[in-house]
Amino acid sequence: MSAEMIDDVGVVNKALIKIAETPIDSLDNPENKAARTMKLLLPQAKRYIFRLHPWNCLRERAVVTVSADKPAFGFEYKYALPADCLRPLAIQNGRGTYVPFYEASYGGSIPGDKQFVIEGKYIMTDTEPQTDNNLGQVGLNFVYTKKPDNLNVLDANLVELLSYYLAVETAYTFTGSVSLKNQLSAEMKDCLKLSRASNAQEVAPGIPVGAVLGVHY
Repeated sequence: MSAEMIDDVGVVNKALIKIAETPIDSLDNPENKAARTMKLLLPQAKRYIFRLHPWNCLRERAVVTVSADKPAFGFEYKYALPADCLRPLAIQNGRGTYVPFYEASYGGSIPGDKQFVIEGKYIMTDTEPQTDNNLGQVGLNFVYTKKPDNLNVLDANLVELLSYYLAVETAYTFTGSVSLKNQLSAEMKDCLKLSRASNAQEVAPGIPVGAVLGVHY
């Protein structure tokens, strides 16, 4: 279940309440210390939390297309990553099946599987483009964590986890209390465990299981 009508200010205010600070109306207020601080931290906080685990609510599928420019050496093809890709999860290999990306990065678990390596905004591999998709496109089927357009797509647990991260990062800055920061850190760990457990119970059918259960943290 997604959190209802949540935005950047809503997440920030959840964090500020956890450290007993006054909620804000806008992040674009340079006269407000909380607004300045949270606006600076929020982009990194999102990227960190969204990449932390293969969250179902941020999972996306795409056909990555081969680039006209070949790699200078080492691989035969390079495929452009989706612009909103935060973390690769799984990719279609030369046998037409999916492998978790951490496994594909060193050649997979079956002898003869091709290697996939991310360099910059591209996936390097010797695997030829495929046509096994519903879009009529030539490329490789790719499952990844996407950067969301807005926070309303987030699961309620993930919203809470993001607010905890911000609270932990700013607790000492605003309160000077090491004990509060430690307490919030412990609560964040519990929130992360709950979020992961909930996420595991909502695995969408058709998604490569290895991309969820075999992922490395």
